[in-house]
Amino acid sequence: MHLTDGAGHLDHQFTDGNPVTGVPATVVDSAWLNTLQNELANVVQGAGIALDSEDDAQLLAAIATLTGGPGQALPDLYLPDDQAQAENDRQRGAILFPAAADSWTWNFIDLWRSGVDWRFSLDLLAGAADIAAIDLRLAYLLVPDGAANPVAKTRRANSTAYALGALVIPRGPSLNGYYYECTTAGTSSSSPPTWGTTPGGTTNDGGVVWTCRAGGFKPLTSSLVPPGTAYQRYTHYDPALVIPAAEASAGDRLHVGIWRQGSVDTNTGGMLLTRTRVVPVEVA
Repeated sequence: MHLTDGAGHLDHQFTDGNPVTGVPATVVDSAWLNTLQNELANVVQGAGIALDSEDDAQLLAAIATLTGGPGQALPDLYLPDDQAQAENDRQRGAILFPAAADSWTWNFIDLWRSGVDWRFSLDLLAGAADIAAIDLRLAYLLVPDGAANPVAKTRRANSTAYALGALVIPRGPSLNGYYYECTTAGTSSSSPPTWGTTPGGTTNDGGVVWTCRAGGFKPLTSSLVPPGTAYQRYTHYDPALVIPAAEASAGDRLHVGIWRQGSVDTNTGGMLLTRTRVVPVEVA
C-alpha cells in the first residue's frame, strides 16, 4: 500500500493547506490514485469477480465472498420437521442435530438479487472435542414470486399407507429436484423405489403409484470438520454449498432444509447451528 508522498503532505497525510499563511494543500498525484485503484481492484478480482464499471457494489460483494458474509441471515424462526426434527437447544440458543441420528430443520428467505450465485454460510458450535467429519446436507427449493408450488417436504417412508393426493420427496440422499404425488393409493414397499424423473411419468412402489412432478427440493452436500474443542464457535463456508445464478432471481422464495445424516457420520458430538446466512456472489 502506498501512502501519499505528494507535494504538501504532512507525515504522509493529506492536508487542506492554508491560503492565508501560504501553506499549500497536498497534491493528489497519479501515483497515489493508481495505488488506491489497484488495491481496490485486487480485492474484487481476488474474489473471482470480473470488474464491471456499471456495478458499484463489487467491493461489497468481494468482501462477502472472501469472508463468508455478510450476506443475509435466514430468519431466526426455524420451522419444525414432521419426521425427524432437530432439537431446540434453548440454553445455547442453537438448533441441535444430535449424533448417531438423522435430523432436519427448515427455513426460508426471499432473494434480493438476480444474476449472482448464492452460497451458504453456517455459524455453529462444536458439540464435542471430536474432529471426525459431520455429514452436513442442505435441500433447497426456489419458488418464483406468484408461482404455484406445494413445497412438499415429507420424505417417502417404507411400508407406509398413502392416500390419494399425498405428496412426498425421496429420502435425503436421493433428492432429485422432483416431488411425487400419490395417484394410486396403497402401501409403499419395504424398500425405496427407483424414482422416475420424467414429469408426468409414474413410479411403482409396492401398492402405491407415484406421479412425478417438477418443483421438488434439490440436494447440496458438504463435509463439515469441527474445530475439536467442545462448544467452540466456528463458521462453515463451503463453495460446494452454492445455488447457481441460472436458477435464482430476485423475488424468489428460497426454501431450505438443513439436515445432518448422523446415522452415517461417526462424530460423537451434536452439531449446534446458531445462524444460517445466504451470500450473493458475483459470477465471473
